[in-house]
Amino acid sequence: MFDNVHIDQFVNGVANESKVEYTTLTSSVKNQIAKDAELIANGSIKGPVWHFFRSPITGKIGASKPLLQELQKHNIKYILH
Repeated sequence: MFDNVHIDQFVNGVANESKVEYTTLTSSVKNQIAKDAELIANGSIKGPVWHFFRSPITGKIGASKPLLQELQKHNIKYILH
């Protein structure tokens, strides 16, 4: 069901993705978003939720505007903790 996909936590059909510290839209992150969108499209998951946590070392949190726009483009929910 999840070939070549790492899901941080899978609960009740929701794939939770965790990011610690400020995150930008790298090619790796863009690939993760594309895989999440594919899992939604083929019915493998109800939907993903991306969680952004503050780094205990740097104090940074959040996501770049391009990253948030890419998540929104694919109807992926996100939460800043």
